[in-house]
Amino acid sequence: MMGRDLSLRFQTILVVSSILVLFHAVSLGLYTLLSASSVTLEREAQIADRVVAATRLIEQAPPGDRPYLAKQLSGEWFVVSIDQAAIDSQDELESGAEITQLISRRFLPREHVVAADYVEPGDSLSREITAQRSTGPFRIHENLIVSIDMPGGTWLNFKVTGSSWEHIIAPAAIPSLTLMTIGIIMIAAWAVSRPLRTLSRLAQASDEMSVSVSGASPLDESGPVEINRVARAFNHMQRRVQRSMSAQNEMLGAISHDFRTPLTRLRLRVERLEDSEQREKAINDIEEMEALIQFTLDYARDNAQSQKHEMLNCRELVNEVVGQARTPDHPIEVSIAEDLQINCHPLAMRRAITNLVSNALFYGKQVRVSGYRTESELVIEVEDDGPGIPCEKREHVFTPFYRLEQSRNRDTGGAGLGLSISQMMIHSHGGQIHLLESNLGGLKAKIVLPTT
Repeated sequence: MMGRDLSLRFQTILVVSSILVLFHAVSLGLYTLLSASSVTLEREAQIADRVVAATRLIEQAPPGDRPYLAKQLSGEWFVVSIDQAAIDSQDELESGAEITQLISRRFLPREHVVAADYVEPGDSLSREITAQRSTGPFRIHENLIVSIDMPGGTWLNFKVTGSSWEHIIAPAAIPSLTLMTIGIIMIAAWAVSRPLRTLSRLAQASDEMSVSVSGASPLDESGPVEINRVARAFNHMQRRVQRSMSAQNEMLGAISHDFRTPLTRLRLRVERLEDSEQREKAINDIEEMEALIQFTLDYARDNAQSQKHEMLNCRELVNEVVGQARTPDHPIEVSIAEDLQINCHPLAMRRAITNLVSNALFYGKQVRVSGYRTESELVIEVEDDGPGIPCEKREHVFTPFYRLEQSRNRDTGGAGLGLSISQMMIHSHGGQIHLLESNLGGLKAKIVLPTT
């Protein structure tokens, strides 16, 4: 679920960053494994040197100054104290034989150091030294305790805390690693930005084409091979659709002319009939055929029509429609803010609202048109006090030529294309139209348009 919500750019950067972090982690682990032993031995030697140096300084100082000197030699991770006994052995710590050997060797005279390969703790030439330590991964000390006997029965105790990690991972390397990671992420983002811009443009062009076939501009056919093929295929598809729609418009014009000409001739012949009753019926049939043809042509033409969006005042647009439809017997109430703007195809939106207002006037005596804006939508509602439409039939009335009134008389039910055309126009704007119960007692046609 999460992968579908993330952009391709972010996913690419995330993958590159994850691989980079994993690579550094593996490299650090290998480096730590190979260098831990040598680093630990070096640190133990440094600790031994410091312990021996501190011991000799304290031994050379007057007894009364030794506690003060021990305090001055102490630090955050190296604590020195003079006590009456060695620090007791602790179960969680293990024996520090290696550090004991290092310290003992440093107390030997030079000739003994040269001659001795190993000095056992407690040797007559060495001090009595005890050491304990806790060991982490790769033998990296976490804590170290050393006790050395002093003349006069006192003990010099050392507590060393911390570990060897700071010797393996230099703090100065962290900024460089961070900068390198940021640099690689920036390079990865730049590398994928160009093909992703083409994909974003493809999505935008697809949205534009769903509204207006001629409104989408061709894509730039450059970049990686795969992206280039996608752009070329889209441009080819767009040209084919545009040619098809153009041919359809030309065919509609020819159909309109071819149908009207024989109907006109037929009407002239019918008007010469002597039987007035039959003549009247024949003329009504011809008029119905002409109206059905006109409705069909309008529906097909509106479906193929492409227009550019314009920013219009919604109140003025509705008032223009209402002004042409209002009659003394059928008042229309308009409730729309004066500053409400709508981005639409002017002719298409006017046609959609006109059809809804005409339906409301046909079935009801009181009509109300309202408009308002929410956080992300613009809503236009057309309500009437007519009989309404049963819930189970509200979706069917958008089907072309579907009529609730089953007679074929246009005066009682229309041609069944008004709501179909309105729905088609609203869908071309990326919106929806819903049929609901009205507070006036009849039907409410609710147009919902996106504002982004």
